[in-house]
Amino acid sequence: MIDNDKLRQFITTSFNDPELDELCFDYYRPVKDEFTIGMTKSQKVMALIDYCKSRGILAHLLVTLGELRPTFPEQFDLVPTQQVGDQTTVRDSNRIFVSYANQDAAFARRLADDLHRNGFDVWMAPESIEPGEKWVDAIERGLETSGIFVLVITPHAANSKWVRDESNYAIAQQNEGKMRFFTLYVAEATLPPMWSVRQHIPFRGDYDEGLRQLLAALRPERFTARLATPTLRTPPTSAMEPSARKSLYWALGIVALLAAALLVWQWMANSRGVEYRNEVAGAIRPIERGGVDVEQVFVPAGSFMMGSEAGASDEQPVHEVTLDAFWIDRTEVTNAQFELFVSETGFQTTAEQEGGGYIYTNNGWSYTEGADWRHPQGPSSNLNGLGQHPVVLVSWDDATAFCAWAGGRLPSEAEWEYAARGPDSLVYPWGDVFDGTRLNYCDRNCPFDWADQAVDDGYEFTAPAETYSSGASWIGALDMTGNVWEWVNDWYESGYYGKSPDVNPSGPASGEHKVLRGGAWSDYYDDARASYRIDFRPVDRLNFVGFRCAQE
Repeated sequence: MIDNDKLRQFITTSFNDPELDELCFDYYRPVKDEFTIGMTKSQKVMALIDYCKSRGILAHLLVTLGELRPTFPEQFDLVPTQQVGDQTTVRDSNRIFVSYANQDAAFARRLADDLHRNGFDVWMAPESIEPGEKWVDAIERGLETSGIFVLVITPHAANSKWVRDESNYAIAQQNEGKMRFFTLYVAEATLPPMWSVRQHIPFRGDYDEGLRQLLAALRPERFTARLATPTLRTPPTSAMEPSARKSLYWALGIVALLAAALLVWQWMANSRGVEYRNEVAGAIRPIERGGVDVEQVFVPAGSFMMGSEAGASDEQPVHEVTLDAFWIDRTEVTNAQFELFVSETGFQTTAEQEGGGYIYTNNGWSYTEGADWRHPQGPSSNLNGLGQHPVVLVSWDDATAFCAWAGGRLPSEAEWEYAARGPDSLVYPWGDVFDGTRLNYCDRNCPFDWADQAVDDGYEFTAPAETYSSGASWIGALDMTGNVWEWVNDWYESGYYGKSPDVNPSGPASGEHKVLRGGAWSDYYDDARASYRIDFRPVDRLNFVGFRCAQE
């Protein structure tokens, strides 16, 4: 047991003031950061000892003192300890580096303990610093050997140079594909620009829910099992008794006959013009449009919580909505599909009738003459290679006309959100944690200041309609977030959720603007939340707006 008074006296007499500052700067950076003008050397020594005791690293201090003052071990009857040698720099994809401000140590320790219990190796200063290892050397080692970076966001962290430096390193490593980066929003703070453009996992009100979301992001495979198709497992044939094997063959034969009968019944129903409806969520049916089959997915009747308490004011209040069953297009309407409609009907879009639409140029969003669905980037552009991309520069009126021609309609806002979020009211179509690989949003190819430099999906503007299969919603609908905003049928009213019917709501009776949902290639990822709403006039047409159709 070390005598605290003797230890304090040794440090006080063995180090002058500049040497003590250097000791803390090199080995105990949080202590040095707390030194203020006017602190006496005795106060600094006590701050150092108290810090090491409170963090359980007093033994580290003893090793450091032995390295810097060779007489120390003899005076305290300690066995001399060799200096720290070279540490491994092999990166472990399962090791998490926790970056936090010293004032948030209690939260960081709790988080580290929970991550340990869930099977992760956690690197966190000062606990992971080896005895006698300098602070900067240790931090560099921790960053170089960790495959995951978790940033604890608080006002203290936002003001910490060391936390910012650590996060800048992690961002660079993420851009090179060497590290995954997660931010935990623990307390409201004014954030540096590179933090503010990231999707934060909320820890402010409910620690347990925040931890659940973090674990889901770290190991998404554990949280997608409920969406997987069950697999029938049978023991190896050699291990089965003859009678059991015979029963199995009979059972499989009966299943095959039933499946064949079902297919025949479906064909007969379709041949008679009777709509075949499979009541399984996500069932796919082909429908004919202009001589070409297009796929729709089935959305069964059900209820969900519409809106978001964490969203904008027009997403509130969260309220339960119950809907009848319906079908919805599996993808956004493509240029190829819209071409069939125009060829058959001679339809002219709003942009074609009025001579232009809104596109992004070097001067920002601007009205451009000659911009229309055939010329999505202005009059000099065309649709070469874009047949399977979603049609853009279509107004609400254009979308409504197409869906009527196709034998359907635009989905209601509630139907659209239910198809995207499902009965679990997920934040995104795939789950509750943002994943930039599952959608086309404003990544490093995007021409905006808020582009996420950590993701490269290969598309500056729209992407083909079936590119992001991993971003499918619970019923298999694609691009329910990202690629293009989608018109829905409802008029927009900011306070509508406060008076919306509980069953099959269809929006306000009238209005000036129509609702759009889903985010686009041009958007910051917060707009990708499936509850997020925007609105435009029915005649507006922009090159990040498209649509999909629904049917009863």
